Amino acid sequence: MLLLQEFFKTAIDNMAANSLRCVAIAYRSYELDKVPSEEEQLSHWALPEEELTLLAIVGIKDPCRDGVSDAVKTCTAAGVKVRMVTGDNLQTAKVIALECGILDSIEDATHPTLIEGKDFRALSEREREQIAKKITVMGRSSPNDKLLLVQALRKGGEVVAVTGDGTNDAPALHEVFLSLCKKKFDVFS
Repeated sequence: MLLLQEFFKTAIDNMAANSLRCVAIAYRSYELDKVPSEEEQLSHWALPEEELTLLAIVGIKDPCRDGVSDAVKTCTAAGVKVRMVTGDNLQTAKVIALECGILDSIEDATHPTLIEGKDFRALSEREREQIAKKITVMGRSSPNDKLLLVQALRKGGEVVAVTGDGTNDAPALHEVFLSLCKKKFDVFS
């Protein structure tokens, strides 16, 4: 069993090193009458995670959008530090950050420049404030990790702007939006 786990870990690491997002496809038999049919019950139900049969592990290429590298260069030239906070595997995030110019070189990809969300989240508030300015890429992050990073940077006196296109970005976007609204209100009050 250990050899099989090592085989899959190696396969995943190899895909991640080629900036592929890894997806495992698995199944298990489950009695239909045990699956909630009401929307409210379904939202509280957890999919069983034990006794799964692995069918495949696939790598999906999600290349940087056109113009991302140029946008990163423009921001960097203007003195803006671009950070990437993603749910991707840390290895995948590192390769993507190198491809689009967020990281300049593989030598830049060391801790704490490159950090996992769980490691950042485990720090005390004071430690997060001290390390936040050094972070360039955060992988395996939760929506709350992005929010904690925004809060730590702002508490350290940084001006923060956030982009995102998913619901995972909502807490950090909301935080920045509220701070902008407060500043607008303070100016006009």
